[in-house]
Amino acid sequence: MASIVKQFSFHHIPCDDGEPVREPNKDSAAVGEYLNELLGFLNEETTVRKFIFEADREPEAKAKLCALPTSAGFDGSADVLAKRLYQKQKEVESGTIKVQTGDLLTLFFETDGKSFVLLAKLEQVNFLNRVTWKKDSGFPFEKNRLLKTCLCEMSQDDGVWVVGEVSVYDSSSQFRRFWWKDFLELTELTDDAKNSHRAYAAWKKLLEDNVRPKSKLDYHILRNAVGYFFRSPNPYVHKDVVKQILGAYQPESTDVDKAALIAKAEKLPQHSKALDKRFDEQFDIDPKACNVRLRPIRLTPEIDLVLKAPVEHLKDVLKPAIHGGKKGVFVVSPEGYQEVSAS
Repeated sequence: MASIVKQFSFHHIPCDDGEPVREPNKDSAAVGEYLNELLGFLNEETTVRKFIFEADREPEAKAKLCALPTSAGFDGSADVLAKRLYQKQKEVESGTIKVQTGDLLTLFFETDGKSFVLLAKLEQVNFLNRVTWKKDSGFPFEKNRLLKTCLCEMSQDDGVWVVGEVSVYDSSSQFRRFWWKDFLELTELTDDAKNSHRAYAAWKKLLEDNVRPKSKLDYHILRNAVGYFFRSPNPYVHKDVVKQILGAYQPESTDVDKAALIAKAEKLPQHSKALDKRFDEQFDIDPKACNVRLRPIRLTPEIDLVLKAPVEHLKDVLKPAIHGGKKGVFVVSPEGYQEVSAS
């Protein structure tokens, strides 16, 4: 179902000492098409985190967001939010951070009977205008130019607009604090530690349920790869992690359906049953929250092969082998060879 645009405004956010300027709105079929295509990009986006406004606080950003759905309050509130964004960007740029330039779209719309407010920082592009033959600037249809986005669920309580859960999207590898904390004054719904704990548990359960019953070798290899990734403070971007762990992997057993496994992995943030908790699709890994431990590999009733830490390339170190007609395990280990060698 197409979204119904109720009100919108574009603000030019300067990169110098000027002031934000609201562009004159020209409602047209092209504008409507552009806005609906822009909303479509949100459905394709996966790098999203969930935030809320604390119940006992009424910050300026929250008050202005709640005023946007009203016709009388839209323009003034949009002006205040644009000025606030400009000020926060100038403050953060007084340090070492360089903020990418972009203009602000403020949009109130409805989809499937639900109301939303969208704040989107858009990248402008320069082009040669084929009518005036002068250098011009604008927003392209062909490419997603969303730099930062805030999508707020809105509802009415006794005739008063209130804001619910807030989805924040960011095109950078890390969510910029100035956007969600300084500008919007939001609070994280889940922090890095919780996200790390839940994501690691989700990956473990995925492999336990879908790989181990079909191929123990593939299970140990992938389980090790997951552990290796979560043991360091890496940035976690879910779509990239799926590609890194499963994209180039070739299963040892034909019983493992790689395509089906990837499809399930892609849905982990929303559909994971591990801990009965979802997790954000982008965060920074907290290794301490993961408590990475690998299952021992039983060799005989008396001997277990214990991986004290994940190994970067387990397939190159640990191999099934048949020697003298007897099945066993070969471990590439110059140190171990010296320990048991007769010479």
